Amino acid sequence: VETQNDPKGSRFHVPWVRGVDPQTEGDVSVLPKSIIEGRFDVSGRGLLIGTEFATHMQLNVGDKVAITSPRDVERMRKNRGKEKEVVVMPDDYEVRGIFDVGYFDYNASVVVTSLENAQEFYGLDDTVHGLFVMLHDPYQADEVRGELRHALGEEYRITTWIEENSNLFSSLVVEKNVMFIVLFFIMVVAALCMTSTIITFVVQKTREIGMLKALGTSRLQVMAIFLSQSVIVGIIGVTSGFGLGMLAVSYRNEFLHFLRRALGLELFPAAIYGFHELPALIDPGDIAIICGTALVLCILSGVIPAWTAGRLKPVEALRYE
Repeated sequence: VETQNDPKGSRFHVPWVRGVDPQTEGDVSVLPKSIIEGRFDVSGRGLLIGTEFATHMQLNVGDKVAITSPRDVERMRKNRGKEKEVVVMPDDYEVRGIFDVGYFDYNASVVVTSLENAQEFYGLDDTVHGLFVMLHDPYQADEVRGELRHALGEEYRITTWIEENSNLFSSLVVEKNVMFIVLFFIMVVAALCMTSTIITFVVQKTREIGMLKALGTSRLQVMAIFLSQSVIVGIIGVTSGFGLGMLAVSYRNEFLHFLRRALGLELFPAAIYGFHELPALIDPGDIAIICGTALVLCILSGVIPAWTAGRLKPVEALRYE
């Protein structure tokens, strides 16, 4: 692709050219609903480009671009220096719309035109490279692939969105596991701090513990007093942490946009993570594991101090009081 409106000279880029049927594209992608400038129009020599591609090439709606197909480039290369050397002029297209599908790589490396233009561009006549299928439930992709493979035969190559983005998903799994380990040890450190605090409290209240034991309080009752502290702290901490966590997840993108506007700070660069906004999936199972683990650690942090307080004897506790 070559721009034709840059006063400083032409700009070149090598994107993927995708042909679509305007009548059915809305059934297989969100592209028609993702136009942020211009309109969804690929009639004639119309072209749709992504936001990142438009920024890189300094293009706006209504600008002209020239597109040379790989077939024409190969043809000119083979005839270079020969007696009948040929020069194939690129086709001129008009930018009709700029889209943002929320995925950096697609916005930066894909331009969209009509199916007829793409077939002419790639020399496919009435054929296509492939077809898109959208499912109501994306997690049924593997099952549907098996059904299609059984119906179409082995000569067709069928890929799912999971396979095409396997590197991204693998990195996300690694990040999730690492974050789980890091946060687990943070909770362990917090539990040890609670243990230290309650032990200090037991030492400070040695006289009171001795008086309770002298009045007939049993060991289990004394242990229950100090163990209840860790239970109360755990319940309050888990509840407040759950509320603050859900609040942070709900307004995560607003916070990122605020930092971007106020400080110019990009915490999650789209060029690295692939998304302009931070996606999130709230899994009740993960929440139950996290909250349950935190509560158990809080309760266990009070076991040793409570056991120590329960073992105190009235005489030893009151000897130096």
